[in-house]
Amino acid sequence: MTVDAHSISKVNDPHRERLNYWEISCYLSCPVIGTCLSVNEQKKILKRARINPDDHCDYEIHEKLVESCKAESPLSRRIHRYLDGKYRNLVAEIGLCTREEFFARWKEGLKDGDVEGLLWVGATNPRLSERATNQLFTDMHMLMHLQGNEMRRERQRASRLKTKNQQLTVKLREAQKRARQSAQALSHADKELVELERKLQTAQQENQALKREEERENLQKENHDLRVRLEKLEYDLQTRNTALDQAKLENERISAELAAQMDTNRQVQKEINSLLRTIASEEAECEICPNRDLCEQRVLLVGGLIQLQAVYRTLVEDVGGEFKYHNGRTKGGERNLENLVGWADVVLCPVDVNSHSAALGVKRMCKKMEKPYFMLRSSSVSSIARALDDVAETTG
Repeated sequence: MTVDAHSISKVNDPHRERLNYWEISCYLSCPVIGTCLSVNEQKKILKRARINPDDHCDYEIHEKLVESCKAESPLSRRIHRYLDGKYRNLVAEIGLCTREEFFARWKEGLKDGDVEGLLWVGATNPRLSERATNQLFTDMHMLMHLQGNEMRRERQRASRLKTKNQQLTVKLREAQKRARQSAQALSHADKELVELERKLQTAQQENQALKREEERENLQKENHDLRVRLEKLEYDLQTRNTALDQAKLENERISAELAAQMDTNRQVQKEINSLLRTIASEEAECEICPNRDLCEQRVLLVGGLIQLQAVYRTLVEDVGGEFKYHNGRTKGGERNLENLVGWADVVLCPVDVNSHSAALGVKRMCKKMEKPYFMLRSSSVSSIARALDDVAETTG
């Protein structure tokens, strides 16, 4: 990568005051504007520089602020003053710290997702070399990829929740319909019961008035029939009451689930809105990657975090390499690992997430087969990326 004039000034004069915005490395201006300033803040700065933001779309506003880093101007001076004011406490604390002090804080910020102020401090710190500022750009580039993947997963999750919410709404409406039908049936049964009780009372009065045996027997038979019918109706009523109670319980359960789902949907919608705002400010950012090429070399990674295997593969294939992975477990024998080492042009072996026997085995096999290898202290994405830089430089 060609070193620009800003980088030369930083290397030749590490004791100077902090860099101005128009003096930072040009490829850092895009992530600085996109990460450290919201769209509203970018419009505010443009307006204060007497440029109407309403005449430009969000991308054109972002592009205009990024382009201003090439030379000192009223706009670039306003950007510098605004960012220095926004992050004044952090600038006062570590604005001129050493490379080691800065990257200790930078790693914590990457872990917590809080890098905006640190990016501005690092970009304007004259004590950071070109290699260090390249690392800042690399970390920010990968962070945006990871955030993009996470946002896509959140959108998919929100879509599934929306579908489930629609299904629950349909079920609730069906349950409410059944509840209304049960209530109508219960009302009808109550009316029939009242009528039957009235008839029973009339029959009992008539039975007392009857003196002849034949009439008494007929009345008793009718009374018996009415009682049987009443018992059947009471049984039917009890059954319907039970069904109604169950329908009420089901209705209450579905209502509770719907309320919980609606709370979840509101939270998800809030998160989606936040992610969409972030996407709107980040989608316009330029993708400027350091020039690396593995020249189709076959790269074997032994160990590391299994859940980051897809990220490791992307790192290798994006710079022109072929990738294979071994989890570092050799309990069942080393034949598979030995075959993979034979396939590879270069072997990467992080020692933080790996078995001791696998690390020793990699060293032994690589020496035996005269294969270049790199023993890495960390299996982090940045550590793998740095190792690929070294591989690219070696092959270049």
